[in-house]
This record gives sequence, C-alpha cells and structure tokens, in this order.
Amino acid sequence: MSCDKPTGANGTLNPGKDLILSDREQKLFDSYAQETTKISGTDCEYYSLDIACSTVDPLYDEAVKRVFKGPYLVKGFLRFPKQRVMVAPDGATVLWDSELWLARLDMEKVLSPPPQPGDVVRFWNTRFFNFDAAFEEKVPKSGMYFNVINVNTDGHLFDNPTFVGFKLDLKRNTSFTPERRVTNT
Repeated sequence: MSCDKPTGANGTLNPGKDLILSDREQKLFDSYAQETTKISGTDCEYYSLDIACSTVDPLYDEAVKRVFKGPYLVKGFLRFPKQRVMVAPDGATVLWDSELWLARLDMEKVLSPPPQPGDVVRFWNTRFFNFDAAFEEKVPKSGMYFNVINVNTDGHLFDNPTFVGFKLDLKRNTSFTPERRVTNT
C-alpha cells in the first residue's frame, strides 16, 4: 500500500529534503524570533559597511575611506561583554568580546543589508549607562560601539537552508575604538 508521506530509505522523514517549510510555517517561526527580541531584546543601532561606495586602496585592496549606511534601529539578544585587559610595554589595552543575535525579519523590515564582518553595532545608548562608553567619555547616551567580527546564520529549521536570525561575534578594542570608524568617515 502506498503512503503519501515522503520517507527516506528506512521509512523515516529526511530533514532538509522532506520537511520543506510552507510560507505560513516560515512566518510562524519568524514571529517567534521577533517576539522574543521585541519583549526582552536590547535596542541596537546597526551600521552597515558599504564597500561599493567606500574608497579602496588600489595596491592593498582595503577600504581607505569607509562609507557606512545606517543607523538601522533593531532589537537583539546581547550577551554581556566580557572584558580582558592586555598589558604591554607601550601601555594597557582593554578588549571586550560579546555576541549579538538579531532576527532576520527585523533586519529586513528596516531595509538593512545582511550583516557582514566590518559592520559596527552600538547599544546601551541609554541615559543611565556611562561606564566604558563611546569615545572613552563617561557621558550618558554615549553607548558602546562594537565591531562585527564574524556573522553566522542561526535558527535553521529542520536542517534546511531556511533560517530566522543572525548570530554576530562582536569585539571592542580601546586601541582603536569602533566609533572612530563610523564617525570619521
């Protein structure tokens, strides 16, 4: 007797081949991702590096004068930054490492390009936060800027290419702070 359900060699479903999401299912999972960041996420300003509009050095093929698009206002899950102090003969440098998770649909709604390494994120732009803030000023509303070091798609559903978010690895370095890249363009 024939069965209408697609099955693999051993009679089981094959994730990624048999479990293709419909548009309604995709919207449902996107709504889960958006709702959680909307309720308990951190407000972020996202600055996207526009390589096409940046001036590139012909010899080294690196951006000499960077152009950033944004800020795009989104909410995301932020892992509290871990601080490390590196002491060298020429002085001390403070490094912060963190992660940020953004819902894919939130980025699409604000018309942001997909995140990529080289972008900059600003968060904690509140009237209460002023410790280790931007420009090394202890001033309310200065926030913290972080460089985006690595980007991965996240929330893949049933082992298929459909995903609901981006996981970003962030880094801040007092030797060359990320806000200088965004404001000195």
